[in-house]
Amino acid sequence: ILLTASEDFEEGDEETDYLVENLIPKDSMILLTAQPKVGKTTYVLCLVKSLIEGTDFLGSEVEQTDVLYLTQQPLPSFKSEYVFEHGLENSEGLHYASESATFDFDLKELMKRVAVAANETGAGFLVIDTFTSFTGLEADEENSSGEVKAALQTIRQCCSAVGLTVIVVHHNRKGGGSITESSRGSNVFSAEPDVLFGLRKDSGQNNARKLLSTGRFSEIPEYQRIALQEEGYKTLGSSSGGRDEVTKVISDMLPSVKAQAVKKKEMLDILE
Repeated sequence: ILLTASEDFEEGDEETDYLVENLIPKDSMILLTAQPKVGKTTYVLCLVKSLIEGTDFLGSEVEQTDVLYLTQQPLPSFKSEYVFEHGLENSEGLHYASESATFDFDLKELMKRVAVAANETGAGFLVIDTFTSFTGLEADEENSSGEVKAALQTIRQCCSAVGLTVIVVHHNRKGGGSITESSRGSNVFSAEPDVLFGLRKDSGQNNARKLLSTGRFSEIPEYQRIALQEEGYKTLGSSSGGRDEVTKVISDMLPSVKAQAVKKKEMLDILE
């Protein structure tokens, strides 16, 4: 199982396959965190819609796939607030279950059933919204590195066995912090996933958000400024876009009248 350095370099690096080019790697575990009411579920549903329909997401090409979605919300509110809102009420590619439908299953049994559903539907993407709702961990157990690691590894192993990419939605701690420090609970939340995404409010524009990322894939931008529009989220600029993108972000942010002047701190927060 061990290679010499020369053998490894002779084989070369395998290219990463993506569901969403340079954003969502295939066969990966992704953690998305944010404070309550920032729009985690709305962001995820915009992504889900693009995956189901095979349409670009944040300007990147998408490989079409069915999606499995575990939601903490009661189905009536999930359908009215999100499914209908995103025009997915007639979709045959979205397969979902509420938390109440999974009460009788521990995490291992739940993931076995998810794996069966993935095989039956051909789905390539799973959403767990939220981590606490479906792992059976109590609030204080989120601080246990052993408990959190075991839960995340159970999710990863079951998903990898059937080729599922999974995004786990989780809350930030009240104190916030950097993307690797802000997840509520154990620091395993930042160590175990392949990619961390942090969704933050953008003080420069009500419908805009900052999408921060870090992880094992260098192609994924560390920062994107995105805005929710009628047709879904659109990118306003990213850390991989060079000077032109930065210039565009600043230009979009500058007010046209003195009364709307932007403070230095607000500008720095947006460009963070």
